[in-house]
Amino acid sequence: MDGIIHCRTKKEFQITEHENESLEIVNKFIEAFILLDVSVFEPYMAENDVFEDMDKYRFLADIHSRFERIKSKIDGDFWVENSTTTCPACSYGKRVEHFKIYNKTTQKLQEGAGYLIDVRDGILFDIYRCNFFI
Repeated sequence: MDGIIHCRTKKEFQITEHENESLEIVNKFIEAFILLDVSVFEPYMAENDVFEDMDKYRFLADIHSRFERIKSKIDGDFWVENSTTTCPACSYGKRVEHFKIYNKTTQKLQEGAGYLIDVRDGILFDIYRCNFFI
């Protein structure tokens, strides 16, 4: 039959919307780390989001401070390698985004960082540092 429209239920739509939103937040966090620019991530954090037991503005300030410290050590251009792995230690098996920041001039590794991305059934619950990948 032509003209029949099949609609998803409200619950299915909400689940899909939350999964898409979670994926976008994670992708923007990764992008911010690759650029060492927290302003890329800030618009994707809701006012009531809490990551690493910090409210939005404390979490953003913590990340910003970390980025500024890294940039001050590099003294010039940089590039960031990103890989997805799993935590082999205290959060065994959970997804970790591992970042390695290199100085373009010296080609040396300047800093490393790992952040656990706690996603359950497609929904983002938390982002926090993985102490194994410091």
